Amino acid sequence: MDNVFRRLRRYASLEQSVIVLLTAEIIAKLYYKALQKSTKSEVLIDLCNQILSDEEKHVQFQSETLHKFAQNRNVLFNRIVYILRRILFEGTLIIVWYQHKPVFKAGGYKLKSYYYECRHEFNLTKKIIANSQ
Repeated sequence: MDNVFRRLRRYASLEQSVIVLLTAEIIAKLYYKALQKSTKSEVLIDLCNQILSDEEKHVQFQSETLHKFAQNRNVLFNRIVYILRRILFEGTLIIVWYQHKPVFKAGGYKLKSYYYECRHEFNLTKKIIANSQ
C-alpha cells in the first residue's frame, strides 16, 4: 500500500498529494490504536502514543490545507473532489484491513468497528475542511 501511495503522490498535484497523505494518516490513527491495544510492551505503547499525537496534528494541518484549496472553487467542483476523496478512502480501507487484519483483530477491532471508526475520523476531517478559518 505504501508503494501505491508513493506512486500516486509522484504524479499528483499538491492537493492530490495532501489527499493521499490525509487518507493514509486517518487510517494510521486506527492502526496505531490497535497496535497499542495489542501489546504489553511499554516501549511500544509509548511509541504508539507519540505517533498518535503526531498523526492528530498532521490530520488537522492537512485538513486545513484542503480547506484552503476548496475556498475559492465552486460548490460542484468541491463536491466532485470530495466524492473522489471518499472513493480513495473507502478503497484504501478495504486493502488496509486485509493487509493488517491480525493487528486490528489483536487490538479488539472487527471489520465493522474498524470501518465505523475510520469513517468517523474521515467525517471529522470533512468538518475541519468545511469550517477552517
